[in-house]
Amino acid sequence: MSDPQSGNNVDQIRELLFGPQMREYNKRFEEIQKEIARVSKKLDELGAKLESFMAEVASESEKQNQENLNRLQALEKKIQVRLDELHADLRQKLQQVEENKADRFQFANYLMELAMRLKGENILDQLQEDSESTS
Repeated sequence: MSDPQSGNNVDQIRELLFGPQMREYNKRFEEIQKEIARVSKKLDELGAKLESFMAEVASESEKQNQENLNRLQALEKKIQVRLDELHADLRQKLQQVEENKADRFQFANYLMELAMRLKGENILDQLQEDSESTS
């Protein structure tokens, strides 16, 4: 069987028995390989697009975060300025109330003194009398 003619006969027999099936398998295998290559290329393209999209989203998100931070800081400054103005107004109003209270007290004293003078009495004499009577 080492005869080249017999090896050739075995190949011919194999070709007759399995030839059409083997050619069909080879054809289908090549088609599957081409499909795998096409899908792999498409996946690579989609991966690149996804990476680009993710980078764009991250950049846009960072931009939005910075804008929001800037707005928040500006609002915080406005609130602080307004709060300082309100504190200043409150201090001024409190000072006016204190001044008015002192003015009212002085006005009450003047009215008492006037009343005493109209009565013909000196306020100091009246206070001394009051303190002596309570003692």
